[in-house]
Amino acid sequence: MAPDKPSLGNQSGSSETKLTSPASTPPRHAEVSFTQASVPVRDRRGLLWRFVDFLLLLSVTGVLVTVSLQFASRLIGQALPWTEEVSRYLFIWMAFLGMAAGFRSAQHARVSAFINLMPPLLKRLLVHLYVLAGFVFFSVVAYEGFQLSLRQFHSGETSPALGVGMYLVSLAVALSAALAILAHFESVYRDPALREKIKEGGLQE
Repeated sequence: MAPDKPSLGNQSGSSETKLTSPASTPPRHAEVSFTQASVPVRDRRGLLWRFVDFLLLLSVTGVLVTVSLQFASRLIGQALPWTEEVSRYLFIWMAFLGMAAGFRSAQHARVSAFINLMPPLLKRLLVHLYVLAGFVFFSVVAYEGFQLSLRQFHSGETSPALGVGMYLVSLAVALSAALAILAHFESVYRDPALREKIKEGGLQE
């Protein structure tokens, strides 16, 4: 009796085994590292920076609403004095908070022509100098801004139309400066991809 020929099912099964062999499957650790590297900076922010983004959204919305109300009230001849103050104070908070958030994602413009001419060793040192310079500068800004807020609080200075304490407005300077210091450290020492961007003098995409 002739030996049985291997069935077609066995042949197709062996070919399927070859297609799904471990040699043709990428390692799992490679997939994980690729996924982590492709996550944008804005998705890796902590709760604090998400809250800052929320405050920025409220500030922008508030400025748009108050300016629209001011424009409409002048058209009908019924001026609303408080809209000018609210839009001005919201714009101050929006500008300073946006400054701090920009440092967290390295979105501020910079001159990188001199940095690009340096060797890799000096580039690595300049990253630490970037953090040190930011820490010194914004420490002075935070201190002076806090002192201004204290003086306005103790003097009882208020705004003309709303009557709110002016220390609430100047507090944006001290708070945003403190956030900028934190942003310098986080962007360099907690985000390797962003640190490379800063070292090369580029902007985060």
